[in-house]
Amino acid sequence: MDQMVYAEAPEQLIPKVITTLQGYAKASGIHLREIKPLRSKKTAGVTKETLSVRFTSDFGKTVPFLYRVEDPSGKLVIEKFNLTASDPKSRAVDVDAQIALFTKVDAAGSATTTASGT
Repeated sequence: MDQMVYAEAPEQLIPKVITTLQGYAKASGIHLREIKPLRSKKTAGVTKETLSVRFTSDFGKTVPFLYRVEDPSGKLVIEKFNLTASDPKSRAVDVDAQIALFTKVDAAGSATTTASGT
């Protein structure tokens, strides 16, 4: 789990992640229509931040984007996604994905601790 956790506060981290997602989209040849932060949750000594990402693109461009997001070096996780065909005659799809990231610092800026106090 430590390999997937950021040390920065969410206020500093979310803009960096949005920039990263936009870079992945550009490299995949898609345009992100919406990136919206959702409510954060504290889970097992970390804070989970979730972003809703929406776009419409050709299916062939969608898959590389999703693979880039799931690359472990990026510390991002696709929690769920909905893929809907925009038009049965085209290869365009509407995508709504929830992307999560974990940080050891809560929204107030203080480091979270485990039950042992470390």
